[in-house]
Amino acid sequence: MFTDVKTVEAKVRAAMDQGPVTPYYTLPLKQVYAVLNGALASEIICVLRYKQHYYMTTSIHQEQLQDVFKEQSRVRGTRS
Repeated sequence: MFTDVKTVEAKVRAAMDQGPVTPYYTLPLKQVYAVLNGALASEIICVLRYKQHYYMTTSIHQEQLQDVFKEQSRVRGTRS
């Protein structure tokens, strides 16, 4: 059990100020950020494409196609 709340709060604040990366993380951060940002951008583009297909669909099978594109947009949107 924690007896000194102020000490625990101070340690937590100090850890938060240092950021989410621990000293043991050895990968180059700029490269990691670039890869993660690229993956996120790719997912966002996919969601936007499916939404565009959903709104632009016109054919005899419009309703079925819209359902497919809407579902794919929703699925992709929850992953990003």
